[in-house]
Amino acid sequence: MKLTVKKPYIKFTRSIKTVKVGKTFNFDAKSYDSVSDKLEWFSTNTDVATIDYETGLLKAHKKGTTTVVVTCGKSIKTLKLVVK
Repeated sequence: MKLTVKKPYIKFTRSIKTVKVGKTFNFDAKSYDSVSDKLEWFSTNTDVATIDYETGLLKAHKKGTTTVVVTCGKSIKTLKLVVK
């Protein structure tokens, strides 16, 4: 019998690519990893948008772009976000 093991990954289950200034959005993702670590959220440009480290709740502050980053264990997933 042949056993295939997939590389661990993260998949966004709720996401957007644009948001208006002043609005919020709750990102969500699922980790397909062998560890049960919690998802951790980051924004690469906190002047444009901040995101709650534990919940994935994003708040858009001003026009621009940022990258939403979610990690779990050694897995990482990113998404470019434009604030209009």
